[in-house]
Amino acid sequence: MSGIIILPVFIIYTVIGFFILKSVLKVFNKKLNTLLLLTIVILLPFWDLFLQKGIKTYYELFLLNPIVYEQPIRDKDGKIESVDFSEWKLYISEENLINKRVYKYIKGISNYMEIYVGNYKNNHDKLVRVYFKTKTFEYITQPTARYIRKSSTTYTYQFFKMVKISKTLIVDREKDKVIMETKSINFTDKFATFRREYLFLIIGGSQRDLFSVSGTSGNYKLFEEMKIDF
Repeated sequence: MSGIIILPVFIIYTVIGFFILKSVLKVFNKKLNTLLLLTIVILLPFWDLFLQKGIKTYYELFLLNPIVYEQPIRDKDGKIESVDFSEWKLYISEENLINKRVYKYIKGISNYMEIYVGNYKNNHDKLVRVYFKTKTFEYITQPTARYIRKSSTTYTYQFFKMVKISKTLIVDREKDKVIMETKSINFTDKFATFRREYLFLIIGGSQRDLFSVSGTSGNYKLFEEMKIDF
């Protein structure tokens, strides 16, 4: 939405909101400093964003550390034999496979990994097995690596369904068991209706919020625990 519309609409909201709140306080025989009252009115439509920021910080500090039930088997160099990223739909470029650049920036896997290749010329994704010892790759149809990185298919919601919580799992294919997990959070737009539909604080015609808080993930900490560098 153009700033030409957003600015006057927000000014009108602020003026009306200021006098409504002031009248309500007067009814209850309460007084607030004018500047404080104005600040409350201006910030009120964004209350959920402040809460989301606090929730995100709390999760990053205390709740995103991986839970380790069992360590994966490693070789003498501390590397994991094979990892399957296919269910995560993680991509590397076909160009980086061909020029062998991929072998320089992926660490911690001794034998092979299975991953999708993005080919932007024909927009067709292919599953490949990348061998680190020989620095070669092949196209495959079925992954076989021992350890699988996958996302849980169930979600939980908290804080009046404002926060969507998912899990990343590391599964031992041979034992058919989860050996590690971590959480990720994303924020829904449950309380964005007033900003979006009345204050027009959206991006273009997409109805996406102009102001939002991005989610956060424990995936990096999980990879650190697995000693894999991507």
